[in-house]
Amino acid sequence: MDVIDPKLLESAKAYFRYVVVDPSGDWLSWWHCHRAFCGFMDAHTSGGRVDADALDAMALNLAFYLASWGCTAGLPS
Repeated sequence: MDVIDPKLLESAKAYFRYVVVDPSGDWLSWWHCHRAFCGFMDAHTSGGRVDADALDAMALNLAFYLASWGCTAGLPS
């Protein structure tokens, strides 16, 4: 059985402490964005079409993810 690196374990614990304190904060923004993209991509790969509304929703999720980490420089206002 492999041994878990103590530094990695402490990093994971620190991350989850932030998530527990603020479950709607920027620590979960990646997860929300990823979930949105996966949902649309699952529909697309199963034979469905990704329409313009779905693309708009994915772009909106990506924009909020980037904004939550301060990555909005250069985006049109």
